[in-house]
Amino acid sequence: MSEVSETRQRSPLLLALAVSLALNCLGAGYLIGHHAAFVPSPPPMAPAAVNSLGERLKHLPLDERRRFQRAMQPDRPAIRQAREELAVARSRIAQVMAAEPYDPGQMRQAFADARAKAEVLRERVQVAMARALAVLSADSRRQLAGP
Repeated sequence: MSEVSETRQRSPLLLALAVSLALNCLGAGYLIGHHAAFVPSPPPMAPAAVNSLGERLKHLPLDERRRFQRAMQPDRPAIRQAREELAVARSRIAQVMAAEPYDPGQMRQAFADARAKAEVLRERVQVAMARALAVLSADSRRQLAGP
């Protein structure tokens, strides 16, 4: 009988130890997870990125912004198509990167295709902007040019 009473006396102690261990494990898991999931904030944007043409456009007088947007309108479908083609090329990069077996030649080709699509997009935007900037006043163009 003494064995049974001894076991009953140890049971609350063992239960307390088990609960304490579980709480410690939960606390440690939380701390590890919190620090492992820590994502540092991105570096501050460069002044050129903050002061981009798109940002400077927002500071033009409303009539100038509307004139510029109307002048860009005819080129929007071609620009949209070029963006979509670039998105497809970038998706292809992801597919080739994840493929088994990995093929470096296909990866180089996917990168080359994406570069070509990016260049088409860049050219379409620049041609459209060159045409649209012509409708702005000299003061507005100077303001867009930045410091």
